[in-house]
Amino acid sequence: MAQEGKDGWFPVERPPKPSASLEGIDPSIWVLFTKNLGEERIRVRLPADPTYKFSFTGVFEISSKKEGEIFELKAYRQGDIEKRLEEIRALPEVSSISLGSVVGGRADLTYKLNEKWVHESLFQTAHHLYSLQTVGETLESSNHLSFISSFGVR
Repeated sequence: MAQEGKDGWFPVERPPKPSASLEGIDPSIWVLFTKNLGEERIRVRLPADPTYKFSFTGVFEISSKKEGEIFELKAYRQGDIEKRLEEIRALPEVSSISLGSVVGGRADLTYKLNEKWVHESLFQTAHHLYSLQTVGETLESSNHLSFISSFGVR
């Protein structure tokens, strides 16, 4: 049992300070974000703590960064894949568009926008159009597949 000090306080040992180097933390573990959007519940993993916002037009955005890449999810109320593709094609700063197949409410494309490479996957549901983007300096993005495969909606 601890002995009371002369001033009436009990001495307490301070816990050890955590290492500043964060040794032992697995950098491959991403933050899980979940959110109810109307009748749908989304979940997605991001490489770091995200920031998010709602716009006046009803667009929900969440983003995170890792090693120079930006990871972004946008949810458009009653959006449409074809309309989104037209918007991208109409941007004057867009070049080198590569569109994969548009099948079953899903489309994948890659394009260059303002000297940055964008990998974008679109998912259409009954209530929203979801756009998952990875933006980086190079065409290669090993993290994009991890990002889109972590996305789920129900």
